[in-house]
Amino acid sequence: SALTRRGREQIARRRHHVDDDAALRELRIAHPHVLRLECRAESPDGAHEIALDQLLRAALRMRPDRLVVGEIRGAEVLTLVQALNTGHRGSMATIHANSAVDAMARLRTLVMQAAPSWPPQAVDDALHRAIDAVIHVHRCNDGRRRVQQVRQVLDDAQAYDPMPVIIDDGTVVATWHGER
Repeated sequence: SALTRRGREQIARRRHHVDDDAALRELRIAHPHVLRLECRAESPDGAHEIALDQLLRAALRMRPDRLVVGEIRGAEVLTLVQALNTGHRGSMATIHANSAVDAMARLRTLVMQAAPSWPPQAVDDALHRAIDAVIHVHRCNDGRRRVQQVRQVLDDAQAYDPMPVIIDDGTVVATWHGER
């Protein structure tokens, strides 16, 4: 399709960093401009732990066009949100949640835990400016995954509906609300 072709063309021109072992297992990007960084637990033989936040910071020093991050589950969320707000559009990460709205709520909680001095309004503003869409993927009984819901995240966290539904249960129910 045109979207697939456009995505391949963009990948061909840009430098990407894939962080975390979960993303490495599921994504097989065969391209010379992809750099894979992998977390590591501390080993009994004395090798130090390499945390996801350290990998994100190292990747940012390499000036990537975009980041592809495995599961966000801790303080690394703050580094990722700040990166998304400073010119790393097109990046993506995964987070486990029951719905698209729950994913944003979980991200908000993680940012507030990582930066307790940030006012709640600043957290909401940072998230809504960093994230364009949340895609909720559901695992079916047969083990396959399918897109359950796509919600656009508007810049204005105080909007009447800051996360309008674009796709619900596989059915397109609305159109995208403008360009960012």
